[in-house]
Amino acid sequence: MVLADTMAIFLVIMGLLICFNAVWLFCRAIWEPLVRHARDAHDDGMLKSFFVGVPLTAMVVVAFFALANDKQGPWGLVAFILLGVYILFASIGVSGLAGLIGDKLGDRSHSQPPWKETVRGGAVLVLSFLFPVVGWFVLMPIAFVVGCGASIRAVFREWKNSRAIASVAREPAGESARSETVVDSSDFNKER
Repeated sequence: MVLADTMAIFLVIMGLLICFNAVWLFCRAIWEPLVRHARDAHDDGMLKSFFVGVPLTAMVVVAFFALANDKQGPWGLVAFILLGVYILFASIGVSGLAGLIGDKLGDRSHSQPPWKETVRGGAVLVLSFLFPVVGWFVLMPIAFVVGCGASIRAVFREWKNSRAIASVAREPAGESARSETVVDSSDFNKER
């Protein structure tokens, strides 16, 4: 292997690790309520998130290898799109994990912007992924499985909260609409 090949591999790996932190910041900015719920799910316990994330991760891995092995047609592209969507979805939960780690490492005064927690925790996660063998084959896969489970739990919590808010919002609106129709119809009958 030539020095140029070694440098190319090194720079690709470093670029991917920098991109992970950028994706986690992107998730925090775009899907902030989901990241907040994912962080709450991590506070409840990461073991639950791990076991929730295992089935979806297993289905994505099996589908990826099944689609990527097909040499004909656009199925290889579909496999990489599926993997990319999974990584983006799991990154919502990993962003919550990075925020939690950054909060535990940072100062307790909370005088800094909240995104700095994600940067600080993301840097720690990315550097832990670089640890030979353990980081590559244990920490990174577990972080993404836990992130996937936390994302599923966050989506479920957000759905549950939105249903509760919608049901509460519907009741007073329904009563006021009926009273307005009664008033409007009685006013209409009085004019005749």
